[in-house]
Amino acid sequence: MITKTTAIIGASMAILCSASSVRAAVFADPCSLLNETEVGTALGAPVTITKSGSDATHCAFVKALTTVRPNNMIRFSSLSAVVMSGIVSCIWPLRATAQQGSRPLKPDDAVIAYCGAWNAVDRAERDRLLAEVWAPGGEYTDSNPTRTVGRAALSDTIAALQKRYPGARFRCSAPQTHHAYMRTTWVLRRPDKTEVARGEDFIERGDDGRIRRVTGFFGDAPAIKP
Repeated sequence: MITKTTAIIGASMAILCSASSVRAAVFADPCSLLNETEVGTALGAPVTITKSGSDATHCAFVKALTTVRPNNMIRFSSLSAVVMSGIVSCIWPLRATAQQGSRPLKPDDAVIAYCGAWNAVDRAERDRLLAEVWAPGGEYTDSNPTRTVGRAALSDTIAALQKRYPGARFRCSAPQTHHAYMRTTWVLRRPDKTEVARGEDFIERGDDGRIRRVTGFFGDAPAIKP
C-alpha cells in the first residue's frame, strides 16, 4: 500500500508543480496538495493535516491521531517523509519564482518593452508587452492631442498609428532616470528610412517598475533665446 500511495502522491505533485494554472494556488496553500481522507484511507486511520511556518510555505506535517494502530506507524512515518519531501521539492522552486517575479522592472527593460509595444503589429504580442510594462491604469498623453488610460486603449492608439504609417518603426534611446521618473527620446521612421517624427517622452514609474504615466512631446525643445 505504501508503495502505491507514494507513487500516486509523487505523480500528483509532479503534475501540480508543472501546471501553470495551479502554481499560484499551490504556492499560496501547499497543504492543498494533500487530502486528509485519501491519506487517512491509505494509512488505515484518520489523520489531520496541519501547516507550519509563519508564511505557511512549510506544510504540513501529516499528524496521525491517537487512533492510528501501532502496525501503521512505520507506514505513516514513511508516507510522512515522502509527502514532506515532495512538498519541499515543489514549494521551494515556486517560492523562488515568486521572489523573482516580485522584482521591480528595470528602467532599461521598461523602455525596451514599451518601445517594442509601439512596434508590435500583432495585437497579441503588443498586449503581452503592455501587460509586462504598462500599469493597469496607466495614462498616455501627447500634444496631438492624445489621451488614453489603460492598456487596451493604448493598444488601440498604437494600432491606429500603425495603420496611418504602415511599416514605420520607432527607435528609442536608453532612459535617463532619477527617483521614479525617466525620459527617453525617440524617432519614427518609414521602411525607406525617411523620418516621420521625433520627440521625447517623460515617464513616471510605479513601485514595481511598470509605467504609470507617459507625457510625450514632438520635435526638439525650443531653443533658449540669447
